[in-house]
Amino acid sequence: MPKRIQHERSEQNALVDWFKLTYKNELLIKIPNDAIRTCAQARTMFREGLVPGAPDIFIAAPRGGLSGMFIELKRSNVKGQPKGKVSDKQQAILDHLNSVGYLAIVSYGWDFARKAICQYMES
Repeated sequence: MPKRIQHERSEQNALVDWFKLTYKNELLIKIPNDAIRTCAQARTMFREGLVPGAPDIFIAAPRGGLSGMFIELKRSNVKGQPKGKVSDKQQAILDHLNSVGYLAIVSYGWDFARKAICQYMES
């Protein structure tokens, strides 16, 4: 069983590394909602279309009648239990994405996300 990683950024790096090796011809896109910015940078990004609460990752691969897969990645603790919390904005966006033809999930840890991606990609 893979070792649990405790930092969300490390979890995401592990997931992206695995995805690039496993699905070489597919496109995974990072949505930059989690960065720390100055007020001016934040205003610019909002004007450019940044949406607070958007999931961390988009997999641009239609499967099983769905248009693609979004993943909100939260970290897990050393025992693999949920550690991060989904905000109300995040949940509202996930619900919307699921209602318009995407698979949008919350994943606690990169290994859960890996399993969900495999299941999605095989559908």
